[in-house]
Amino acid sequence: MLELQAAAESLGLYSEGLKGLKPDHLGKWDNDVGIILHIAADPETSTTYNHYVLFLDDEGADVLLFDPFEGVVRYSKGQLLAQMSGFGLIVSKERGLLSFSQGFASPAVIFAVMIFSLFFVSRRFAHARIEDMGHNFDRWMGFALGGAVFIVSVGAMGMASLLWHSISPAGFFRNSDVIATIRERNFSHFLPEYSASEVAELLRQDNRFVVIVDARFSFDYEAGSLPGAISIPVDASNAQIESALRDVDRSAEVVVFCQSSGCPFAERIAKRLKNDFGMNNLALFSGGWLEWLSHSKQHVEPNTL
Repeated sequence: MLELQAAAESLGLYSEGLKGLKPDHLGKWDNDVGIILHIAADPETSTTYNHYVLFLDDEGADVLLFDPFEGVVRYSKGQLLAQMSGFGLIVSKERGLLSFSQGFASPAVIFAVMIFSLFFVSRRFAHARIEDMGHNFDRWMGFALGGAVFIVSVGAMGMASLLWHSISPAGFFRNSDVIATIRERNFSHFLPEYSASEVAELLRQDNRFVVIVDARFSFDYEAGSLPGAISIPVDASNAQIESALRDVDRSAEVVVFCQSSGCPFAERIAKRLKNDFGMNNLALFSGGWLEWLSHSKQHVEPNTL
């Protein structure tokens, strides 16, 4: 994004970064500005936002974009939402046209403002009415009223949210395929995660329905691994994975790990186990081998294949 800003400035244009960007925001600027969106080129195969497109037009349920490789393309707003990182760049010949890009109000902030406004307005109204009837209005009565207003407001906002997602082109209920894509791209975020101490407890139980999978390269596994772990390296073929799983109960809980929390191999192997081998009882030991060494404080004997 910084490179794009530098390029814009070199052409004598003004630019400003955007965050929290959603498809419904794109039609709020006039035609004198350009909006560059940061997206994932292929959301089904990559979780990396590595591509840029230029917004051309908002057509209601769809948007027109210019892709450097494909030319002019049409996306539904749901499809675009699945690919957007939320970041973008607005470019214009005039600095004043960038004013709308100062940021979008968070729904949480809007909701909080509405709740507090309702609370104080209702409290003031109730105060006046109760005293008109000759009763005293104490603070506990105010808190009770505030609680009731909060519950009613949350319910109303929930219903409004369901209605919006039902009728909006970018709503969840009209884009079930997009939601599935987002879930697939963020597969690992839906898996349980274990710490080193929790994994150690699983190993102490000697439970045949728990399988530890080492997703590191074979030479790392051979140099040392968790007790009883089986090796399914990230570069393994499906035939090699099938061989490694030949004695594994497919209903067992499979805990996958790699080198450290920054290593993506465990997520990739877990995804393959689910998609290619039908294993759904999956978890991650996200801290991996480095956390295990730090936790165990003991020498780990090399494995023998």
